[in-house]
Amino acid sequence: MEKIVAAQIFGKEFHKIDQLVRQFLLSEDNDFGEIASYIIDLDVDQRPSVVFYLTAKAIDNQSDLIFPLAAIIDLVYTAIVLHDSGTSDKELESKVICDTLGARILLGDYLFSKAFHMMVKTNQISVVQRFAFAIAMHTEGQVIQLSEHERSSSVQDDLNSTIYSSRATLFYETITDLAFIMTTGTARENKALTEFGRHFGVAAQISRSRSKPPQPGQRINQTANTASGAIKDAMSCLSILPASFYKDKLYDLAARLQSD
Repeated sequence: MEKIVAAQIFGKEFHKIDQLVRQFLLSEDNDFGEIASYIIDLDVDQRPSVVFYLTAKAIDNQSDLIFPLAAIIDLVYTAIVLHDSGTSDKELESKVICDTLGARILLGDYLFSKAFHMMVKTNQISVVQRFAFAIAMHTEGQVIQLSEHERSSSVQDDLNSTIYSSRATLFYETITDLAFIMTTGTARENKALTEFGRHFGVAAQISRSRSKPPQPGQRINQTANTASGAIKDAMSCLSILPASFYKDKLYDLAARLQSD
């Protein structure tokens, strides 16, 4: 499938988010332009800030916080990818020289610190709390993934447990919840779109992992069925939203994951 970056679809509004990403990563002391380039060049279905932006717009969130939060989401997710020793991201590796796991972790830590610094500037303690929870769950997910790998289990429940506890699932669930900050969305919409994030995260994690060899004991058809079911569940959650350009684009993102 042809690669599409966010600014191609959303124009000047996403250019604003891209500019903030560059601003966060470029300073007099440090130049992490290669990281900014990696983030901005991600395909739309692999850049979590796109899901956040579309969710916020679909519920008519007009807050100016949308733009810095989207850029913060990009930094946090990239840090999570760098911390994931099992990730093989050729595009990231081609733009960022990290010869060792230690170097990846240090760079990830820098991005985490930069992101949390920007979170504090939003003056929204709930933002910090949500991200702190997501990162804690990511760490727990890494431990679960390692334990499942050691057991070499092929049981579907174990596969679901590993995927649900992985970085993508809980991170997407958190960012769709964040879209309701500073807006009057209903509790039903919040619940449905948080569930959308959960299901989308499962499919996104599987899509990212398809380029890697399967884990010992992991059945490829089980993984494919899990992804297909997650995408269908994600799409069904969107029925609560009124018709809009942004709702349509959320459907399109899920469909792209199905085609990957």
